[in-house]
Amino acid sequence: MTTTAAIRRTTIALLWAVALWGSWECRGLYADGAMYLVIVIEKGSFLRPDDKAREYAIAATQIPLVIALKLGITDMRWLSRAYSLGLFAVPTVLYQMALTRAKDDTLLLAAVIAAIALAFFTTSTFIVGEYNTGYALAVAAAVWISTCRRWNMLDGSVLTLFGLAALRSYESFLFFGPLLAAMIVLIAPKIDLRLPRPGTTKETLLFMFVPIAVSVLALADVKPMLVAAAAGLPSLLAYAWLRPAKRGDIATFLGFLAILLFLASAPVAMASVVRIGSRYLVHVTDTSFVTWRHIPLDLMVAASLCLVAWAIAQPTALRGNRPYLAAAPLLVILALSPLAALVAPAYPALTAEHYLARAIAVLIILAIVAVIAVRKIDVVRALPVFSTLETEAAARRCLLFFFAMLLAALPSVVASTITWSAFLDSVRATVRGQQGVIALKNLPPLLGRVYWFEEDAVSYPSLSLVVRASLDDGMIEAPRPLTEGELPKLGNYFWRD
Repeated sequence: MTTTAAIRRTTIALLWAVALWGSWECRGLYADGAMYLVIVIEKGSFLRPDDKAREYAIAATQIPLVIALKLGITDMRWLSRAYSLGLFAVPTVLYQMALTRAKDDTLLLAAVIAAIALAFFTTSTFIVGEYNTGYALAVAAAVWISTCRRWNMLDGSVLTLFGLAALRSYESFLFFGPLLAAMIVLIAPKIDLRLPRPGTTKETLLFMFVPIAVSVLALADVKPMLVAAAAGLPSLLAYAWLRPAKRGDIATFLGFLAILLFLASAPVAMASVVRIGSRYLVHVTDTSFVTWRHIPLDLMVAASLCLVAWAIAQPTALRGNRPYLAAAPLLVILALSPLAALVAPAYPALTAEHYLARAIAVLIILAIVAVIAVRKIDVVRALPVFSTLETEAAARRCLLFFFAMLLAALPSVVASTITWSAFLDSVRATVRGQQGVIALKNLPPLLGRVYWFEEDAVSYPSLSLVVRASLDDGMIEAPRPLTEGELPKLGNYFWRD
């Protein structure tokens, strides 16, 4: 086994280890997660949000939970694990697809591992956030497009599905959508993505108007789009199987459809931002300052910028060890940073910064996707930085560096999960040890340090319902009193030890 293959397989194993452990410890209940879980249980089906820009990402992660409900499971512990598994599994599968697709390109593999370390490991504490799925989807799509050698049915089908998912995965596709569409066009001369010359007027109209019609339909509502995709794509693939001579034309058709779907994701994302309005812009502005108190993210960004500085100032140095040795102390500090809790017990492993880091993570993923895209431009590849990175010596060292960053980030992920587990045990003990409404001021210190915003503490009643063992258990109050109509009625759903 080569070093590159060993790194790729180890990264996949670590991803699934984090996902399965986080699911077992019910990390999906963190913050908004408990509220969403309770709503889905009360409804008995998928939660459909008001915000269309996140609709598909939310639905995809709730599939294991809905299946468990349909099977009649009423144990809240196992329902919480099923919900957490869906939240972790979707981005993990997408990152695994990207890692597998990049197996023959050392530098591309390094970029995917960098995305996992810098964006996923730093923000997955708040795994209920749809951005975890959105960022993973953007990376997987970019890697797939970048590794297309000859446009075929598989490429067209996968990228059409990616484009469909991108329509409603997160507001960040305001940027990712057009960039991914441009990537397909950018490599079109190399994959022969040209409009075929159909023999009939009907075929011409099909190739011209159907992709546009599907994209317009995608902007309208979720149900017609899903019906069209569920019926149309399998029918198209069946036709391609029966008519081999038409496979090239159908693959091209799917390419145009993928381009339009990625482009259509931008107005959906923009509509979401406009709907939220100035509150969204203020929130992003505030988070950009708060995020820099996220110590693991700070250290990883600093180490990456150190490498970037060397690449700009002295590109040929990337073939040697000096740039990586200069950044290595930051990775050592990163690996040891969770030990701060030993000397400072109040040092929080779960803080607002883990959630707010998405404001920086979107810029990181955008930069990584952009680098993946411009590598395909001959003029850019000729620049000293890229021509150096494309050499085997530099690409190999870059891969080892970001894999070391991934390993150094793991202790912080472990610390966050352990802290969450202790927090959940504390909530369960508090709820089961009292009756009636439990005042926020009477909560143990750990509980006050984990929920960081007053508006997020509104999740306490939902979390209390999730961990209760009987109807007699208490309920932690919210910052504002909840009316009788706001309290869900879950019936015989209890946490069974």
